[in-house]
Amino acid sequence: MVLTRKPILEGNPVAPAVQDLKEASPRGIRAIFGVVMERTCQELRGLSCLAREEVAPPRKEIVASTSFGAMAIDIGALEEAVSTYMAH
Repeated sequence: MVLTRKPILEGNPVAPAVQDLKEASPRGIRAIFGVVMERTCQELRGLSCLAREEVAPPRKEIVASTSFGAMAIDIGALEEAVSTYMAH
């Protein structure tokens, strides 16, 4: 049995609306729906509407660390520290 892959929008009732939006006049869309829908229309046509500075850079990771001030080897101290941390 060979599986074939169908396009995502094929047979989907939304497909004709997406195609209509893609083919619509951006100015007409903006007049009726506003700038956000006009940009959506442009993006569907393959035109990026975001300037490079509008795209947020990837976020850096944030690490929260609790220091004991010395090597923690007692399980009781670790349990208490974790309980206190989780309570906050």
